[in-house]
Amino acid sequence: MGDPYIPLEKELCLMRRCLEIIDRYNFGATLITKSDLVMRDLDILERINKKTKAVIQMTLTTADDILCRKLEPGVCPTSRRFEVLQTCQKLGIPTVVWFSCRTRQTIPGSGGSPIPQRPLQNHARSRFSFQMDRRVSG
Repeated sequence: MGDPYIPLEKELCLMRRCLEIIDRYNFGATLITKSDLVMRDLDILERINKKTKAVIQMTLTTADDILCRKLEPGVCPTSRRFEVLQTCQKLGIPTVVWFSCRTRQTIPGSGGSPIPQRPLQNHARSRFSFQMDRRVSG
């Protein structure tokens, strides 16, 4: 599985064409991405969701956009992902947030400093109503 909204998708529009087919044949769709390019296809996802079900999932690693850019170069920062999720919710499209919070996950080059998760969880709680799955992977 990979992110359907890689940078080349902006030019190729393969995901958009796939969603058009999904819409035409009345299937549902679930996407997981770290890209705000999904916003381009919200018109189709909204139609799909009205007929069957469309779900947008995003992984969040840190509430700190500067740290996010270091850890995840080439993807939109967490603050932008929150904006995408809020837009989806306003359109009635269900959203799922995945927190990247393994207990041993550390900041590269920091000598083992852990990635702070509590600020991210608090940030999410203040903007969304959600249920947290507390399973931990090590």
